[in-house]
Amino acid sequence: MTINNTVYAQTVHVPVDHWAYDFVERMEAKGFLSALNNNIRPVSRKRFVDYIIELNNYYNTHPDCFTSIEKRYFERLKGEFNNDLKDYRITVKKEYSEPHFYSLIKNKNTHLFIDLLAGNTSRFLYYQNKFKKIHQPYYGAIFRGSYSNIHFYSDNRIYSEWGRNKYIQHYNASQGYPINTTRDSTRATWDISKSYFCFNINNINFLFGRANVQWGPSHSGSLLFSGLAPDFDQLRIIATLEPFTFIWLHGSLRSDFSHKWISSHRLAISLNDNIDIAFNESVIYGERGLEVAYLNPVIPYLIAEHTLGDKDNVSLGFDFNINLFENLKIFGELLIDDLFAPWELFSDYWGNKFAFNIGSFWIDPLKIDDSDVTLEYFRIEPYVYTHKNEVNVFENYNVGLGSFLQPNSDCIVLKYRKFLDSFFYYNIQYYYSRHGKGNRREPHTEADGETKEFLSGVVEEYNKICAEISGEIKQDCTVCFDIAYGKVNNYQNINNNIKKWWGIVFRIKINW
Repeated sequence: MTINNTVYAQTVHVPVDHWAYDFVERMEAKGFLSALNNNIRPVSRKRFVDYIIELNNYYNTHPDCFTSIEKRYFERLKGEFNNDLKDYRITVKKEYSEPHFYSLIKNKNTHLFIDLLAGNTSRFLYYQNKFKKIHQPYYGAIFRGSYSNIHFYSDNRIYSEWGRNKYIQHYNASQGYPINTTRDSTRATWDISKSYFCFNINNINFLFGRANVQWGPSHSGSLLFSGLAPDFDQLRIIATLEPFTFIWLHGSLRSDFSHKWISSHRLAISLNDNIDIAFNESVIYGERGLEVAYLNPVIPYLIAEHTLGDKDNVSLGFDFNINLFENLKIFGELLIDDLFAPWELFSDYWGNKFAFNIGSFWIDPLKIDDSDVTLEYFRIEPYVYTHKNEVNVFENYNVGLGSFLQPNSDCIVLKYRKFLDSFFYYNIQYYYSRHGKGNRREPHTEADGETKEFLSGVVEEYNKICAEISGEIKQDCTVCFDIAYGKVNNYQNINNNIKKWWGIVFRIKINW
């Protein structure tokens, strides 16, 4: 596959929650697209141009391979990147072209696109014989463009919310993301920005700014970087030399301490078109300035941390993605947190803190076109993500950087999705989790002894089933409706404390 070096192949990244990731993963699982992004999100618009070219070539030689819905999704994908495809011989239908509130294209090296954003999420909840209505509207704008070889992206949004009992104004990171409140505490407001600039030197991409990261193959939340925590300021370098991809980042995390830092690197390898593997390493440190050793992209952090006094929080990770079977992907991830005795990793010694997940992604199960099934299992051993020094806890703004689960938990997620038409689908999901005593803020103490017991203490059990229907009523105007029922036994790890609830959620998102 030959890729031309054009300015329209921008190096800004496609947001981690963009629908295009789901579509290209489906194409990979069906064998229409070779190895994707080594389980890395976000990836650049340039990389998506590569995907489109490869898919277009495959479609030209296999015109009957796509279902009618997949054909429309592919046309829409080309339309989403129509400006990036201008120098390629790929036809983009006008009705699918990405709309913008404002476009300025001076030449191939200078252009600007502005999109206006608006949306709302309304939740109607019933629990403990009480009915609540919670509304969360937002508005904002996205600025994206290039000037010479410098590319920039800025997504800025202002949120508000009302309907809960009382909102408390705070700027303490340990209490979560900062919020303002009205005088009567009935309404909260906050603002977010995902803003960065980047540039390329040969096959190396440099990024500086506030952004999010997702590493790993999980559909529900990876173990090292799940993308669920708030964005953080970072310097990121991505170097590509097929079949290798190397990433290094150094970032600033928010806590009640004045300095909290994270440094991570990842080496991903595509063994062939069907198997991806990757190795990660991450260290969190704080209460001091930048550590020069952790600014070294290639030094093993485990060694660096030992030589610096063994006072920081190092994590090791491995993940894989296998696509050897028709329409079926198998994936998994292992995270090792502060390994004390590697020769007995899976023993009951408390210092061997690890987590893993295993899952599958089945396309068109039982030959039901335009559908898929995702099945995942997670297990987080006691004390994972914790540390004796509170500044080193694996979180940002009181939200875990990794799994959505707390330590000493496991979970199973099963989801079935069916596409009814292009950009209309429904899914049904079942979720079951268990959580024993402990959380990210509770490290091991001498009183806990030398051994650990999985799911020790009073175990909270959470069952949830939900159904969702989502679709576009007009291009870039999406509506979503879901209904869910949940039951929690031993809620908050209190014996016989049972909580039942049901809820309806309505969402609308507009990108103009």
